[in-house]
Amino acid sequence: MDKNMQLKINYQSKMIYEEVLKKFYEAMRNINIIEDEELFNYLKLEFDKIVNLIKQFKEGLIYTQVIKLLYDISFKDLVKDKYILEAVSCNKTDLSSDLFISTIDKESTDNERLFRIKDDNGQLKIVRYCPGNVSERDLEISDLSSLVSLERAIQKSDYIGYRANTFYIAEILYSGMIDNSKYFTLYTIDGEDGFQVCVSEKSYLNNGLFNNIQFDEQIHPCVELGDRKTVLNTGNPDYDKMLILKVIQEQVKTKYDDVYKKVR
Repeated sequence: MDKNMQLKINYQSKMIYEEVLKKFYEAMRNINIIEDEELFNYLKLEFDKIVNLIKQFKEGLIYTQVIKLLYDISFKDLVKDKYILEAVSCNKTDLSSDLFISTIDKESTDNERLFRIKDDNGQLKIVRYCPGNVSERDLEISDLSSLVSLERAIQKSDYIGYRANTFYIAEILYSGMIDNSKYFTLYTIDGEDGFQVCVSEKSYLNNGLFNNIQFDEQIHPCVELGDRKTVLNTGNPDYDKMLILKVIQEQVKTKYDDVYKKVR
């Protein structure tokens, strides 16, 4: 990187940091630390994430047009801030999906845990999708702390491509570490449609879900979306991941739309 470009990046970083810091201090001044300790701690963590993203920008890991999104961080509209931080973490100006996964244990009653945030006449709700059921409740600060966009989880994962024999035959497709030192794994089950999501404290090698992993042969399954068919891990990894994200979006819509209408 030439000197002039580095100077521009340093200047942009300084301007963004100062703007974010000003808004952060304004938000903190309006918080009662005793009564709003959870919010206080959450905003501190979000500020730390922003600082880390600015460092990544200075290292050339995030595009200029993406890092500029941080100017819109308010520390007031926490949901909007969440979407901004997830987009910047993906090095994109927006997210291609509004689906999230959760990293906290209280949501671990099953392996498939996908979420959305919705605005119900001014009241923010978290919608949870799990097999055969859709539920919703009021959105809490702890939810925002634990939610990670499905897009980022997939983007930060590596292709695995091994089968495992448990009570069923599974194909482990992608896995990687996400927030709070948790591991994300995307897999399929033989005989069942769609992708499954697992979030655990240990990697797919040791989380107890997958046994007898067959390391002798790496598989390359075909993913279909409409008329498009793509064999995984044989071409463009980024394209593969975005295709899978779109397939999961369609999967959720197909599996849960009718159920959700009944709930509403």
